[in-house]
Amino acid sequence: MPRITQQAKEDNRRRIIDAASVMFREHGADQVGIDQLMQTAGLTRGGFYNHFDSKEALVAEACRHAFDHQLRGLNEFLQNIDAADPVHALEHLARRYLSDYHRKNPAVGCPAPTLAVDAARHTALTQRQYADGVEEYLRTIMALQTSGLARANEPPSSAGPSDTRDDLENGGGCSPAPEELRARAVETFILLVGGMVIARAVDEAAPELSDEFLKGARDMIAGIIARPAG
Repeated sequence: MPRITQQAKEDNRRRIIDAASVMFREHGADQVGIDQLMQTAGLTRGGFYNHFDSKEALVAEACRHAFDHQLRGLNEFLQNIDAADPVHALEHLARRYLSDYHRKNPAVGCPAPTLAVDAARHTALTQRQYADGVEEYLRTIMALQTSGLARANEPPSSAGPSDTRDDLENGGGCSPAPEELRARAVETFILLVGGMVIARAVDEAAPELSDEFLKGARDMIAGIIARPAG
């Protein structure tokens, strides 16, 4: 039997992570078995442990992959905003995140609302990946508050906290202090994730209430944007 090439092994690993990233967001990590996952990836169960020591290791990888994918898409979206657009880039982000499409498609959406419960129930390995993804979102939101556009031409994980701080401090004399920017970013992220969680939770039974939460979260984020420094 010919040995599998290194490229084929890497491709198979990627297929498993891609499948897990979607299935975990749609159904929950604890609701997806290895047999089901490997079948969806087009591979056999026996091959799973050639790539991962445990399911926990895959949950952590899938969580990181989902955040990376979302942040790349967000950066591409921000990069395509017309510089002359009068709508603040952070408001564009809120409209995109708190949208009907995102509400209806959790399997390909932000992992923050879909994997929060899973991360809480899993080990520090998964929670570390979840926390890192949240930090990337916060850095993006902080940059948007001052520059109007994220650093979309760089990979999501390329900018460390010191890089972001330099960007913010050079963003203009009327910008809020870094501590205030951080607090506003946390507040914004709570509204994004919390608004989406509740909107999805009542969507079929009470669609008007679901819409009310999406709109309410968007409006509150607009208020954060308009809030003067200090």
